[in-house]
Amino acid sequence: MNVLSLFDGISTGRLALERAGIKVHKYYASEIDTRAIKISKANWDDVVQLGDVNGIDVDTLPKIDLLIGGSPCQGFSRAGKGLNFKDPRSRLFFKFVEILEALRVKNPDIKFLLENVNMAHEWRDIITEYLGVEPVLIDSKKMSAAMRERVYWTNIWKIKQPKDRGVKLLDVLDTDVKIEGLIEHEGILFDPLFSEASRELVHVVDGEVRIRQATKKGYIVAENGDGINISFPGSKSRRGRVLKQKASTITCVCNFGCFINGVMRKFTAEELEKLQTLPVGYTKFYKEDDGTLVEATQTARENVIGNGWTADVITYIFSGLKEGREENLEKINKPERSNTMRTRFIYICSPCKGDMERNITKAQDYCREAAELFPDVVPIAPHVYCTQFLDDTNPKERALGMDLGISLLSMCSELWAYGIDNPSEGMKAEIEYAKEHGILVRDAVEVYQHTGEELPDAELGDALIVLPSHVGSLNGIAAIESTTVRISGEAVTELANELRKHPGHDITMEAGS
Repeated sequence: MNVLSLFDGISTGRLALERAGIKVHKYYASEIDTRAIKISKANWDDVVQLGDVNGIDVDTLPKIDLLIGGSPCQGFSRAGKGLNFKDPRSRLFFKFVEILEALRVKNPDIKFLLENVNMAHEWRDIITEYLGVEPVLIDSKKMSAAMRERVYWTNIWKIKQPKDRGVKLLDVLDTDVKIEGLIEHEGILFDPLFSEASRELVHVVDGEVRIRQATKKGYIVAENGDGINISFPGSKSRRGRVLKQKASTITCVCNFGCFINGVMRKFTAEELEKLQTLPVGYTKFYKEDDGTLVEATQTARENVIGNGWTADVITYIFSGLKEGREENLEKINKPERSNTMRTRFIYICSPCKGDMERNITKAQDYCREAAELFPDVVPIAPHVYCTQFLDDTNPKERALGMDLGISLLSMCSELWAYGIDNPSEGMKAEIEYAKEHGILVRDAVEVYQHTGEELPDAELGDALIVLPSHVGSLNGIAAIESTTVRISGEAVTELANELRKHPGHDITMEAGS
């Protein structure tokens, strides 16, 4: 099999093919990160490096049987700026499509795999339209001890969800890690790489190790073997996080860690390799052009591991390439009848009015995540449903929608509030109804924490303030015009905090501050 890997990184695709038992004749790789290239060379002698994807001449390549790649995701990622296809890195997806079409001239039956982060449905749909196959969302936590939601488009086979291996963080943590300069705080020892502000998020109360966070409860308890993230002590929405027996999604920064045997520390490079199901030591060395091996730095290893794939997930997908697998696809992909029906009807309570398009997209994501993470849950979001046939900007139709929403809420056993500390007027009415009728009201953030999941960071919207002004009169009737002022959500939050600090005083904020 001849393989072309775009945005190849450390050649995890080559590793996955070997693990899947696929014989590789030629493996061509396109990568520009010199550190990743040198680590690839230290592991594979048969990888042909082609350099920048923009310089690939498809006509010089033989018939390619498999095209793979994980195009840069920063424009789609929640951790990025959310520029989507406007981000020049994310536009490289179109280069993947261009090369795929060119390769089809020599091989109309070419197989492909594209990976990217979990993204807004509008962007996902664009990729799906170009590739012609429906994507599958797989969370690496099913095959490793780290969470990592990724979306995969492939024509190799119709992927079904892999079985959960039940891997816990304690299964991969090393117990003999030596850390110099540990800092004690309230009886807990901290890796010196955590700042003082991060340490201040942790308190021990009645024997519980509590990590402060921006929720109604105000904290979450960390236990031995939990993943922790205390890297955002100044954030008003994130602060501390605890992942039950799992690690956070590994990024190229890797600024989180674990709580083990009374110590809060960051992960070693070897532990990060295990979290990505790589062989221990896979990223330890660079191979220079003269063949000498040079030890890679911790920072470099963190970067290339965080930018890479979870090897066993890719192996699972590549298993569809094995001879005879096609004959079993119908059996493999035949839907299995559930032994139990979903019985928990959960009302998804989140904002609708304002930036409706964005709010509805968020509600769709909340529903999808609730359905995927909780096998007994049926998510109910009326503003996803009702806006299909009602105009929320029309007061009469909005009132009808609210009435339908309350009717749906009455059927539910629980209400999950997304943004319970700052609910919209519509959310307040729904929460009040739920409380009056004995429907359990829960903070969605806390619901996710009980599962070890992270609720996606809520992006603050803008405040739109309509200022009416009297500009004269016509036939004795006052003529009123209005000016709309847009204030960023961050500025509103900052203003609210200043008002709390100075009760009874007026606060002045200049535009642009």
